Amino acid sequence: DRQQLGGKRTKVGHFGTLDPFATGVLPVAFGNATRLANYVQLEPKEYVARLTLGRATDTADVKGAVIREAPVPRLDIDAINKLCQERFTGKVQQVPPRYSAVHVNGERAYELARSNKDFEMPKRTVRINSISCSLPTDGTRDAIDVTVVCGAGTYIRSLGEDIATALGTCGYVETLRRTRSGMFYSSSPGLYTTEQLLGHFPGIHSGLPLSAALNRICSGKSLNWLHRSGKPTNKGAKFEPGVYTLYAEGIPLALIEFARSATARSSSGRAAGTFHYVVNFYGSLQLSA
Repeated sequence: DRQQLGGKRTKVGHFGTLDPFATGVLPVAFGNATRLANYVQLEPKEYVARLTLGRATDTADVKGAVIREAPVPRLDIDAINKLCQERFTGKVQQVPPRYSAVHVNGERAYELARSNKDFEMPKRTVRINSISCSLPTDGTRDAIDVTVVCGAGTYIRSLGEDIATALGTCGYVETLRRTRSGMFYSSSPGLYTTEQLLGHFPGIHSGLPLSAALNRICSGKSLNWLHRSGKPTNKGAKFEPGVYTLYAEGIPLALIEFARSATARSSSGRAAGTFHYVVNFYGSLQLSA
């Protein structure tokens, strides 16, 4: 809403969709920071979920209608953790839920599902870094608490169904909370609720500056450029292949990537190696490479 954003037209975007029933961390970017989406979204995410066993729903979560029931075997948590390590870590083939935002033949899957249309969800390869399972401490029966660290595009609802199937039963995700998204943790200081974000927009800049996100993406690698002369100030510096933040007078101008090693030469105003723009924060910016 323009009024809520101080009356100014400002680009706003988020890094990674959350399921409607889920809670937790959702990074939001403003202005030029929205151009970092492709990098920030690739950072690992952490989720804490409760998997209810013995019943399956059409949405694979607590909001859906029950479509199947099955007996639940005795739950041996050590055996479950071993199963998850062996079958559900690393690169994993996964079928997204039918009620999801995945595009199928140009349409959102959830729109097709709501229209009762016949369609097949395509498999995708996702990366799951780690899974840790435990029995609920509140005494809930036929349930497992699961902590997952995974890459972009992973559906915890699908993972929950796959774990339940591997255990010889069925299941759905009862609760889901994202506790980490890249550099953002639920315990990090300076985070805002949705209500606080809309009510106190001028203060949002105290959350995390653009430079901190760039430092994370580039692992601290940067190239300083003189704003007026267009010459690098890192004279003689060696640049290994990789992504760098291009600064001028302390202002981030772009993300650039060296395809091979390079040496900065201030006399010619060039870097002795080819780079290309990955993210250009200013569309009119053109520097020699």
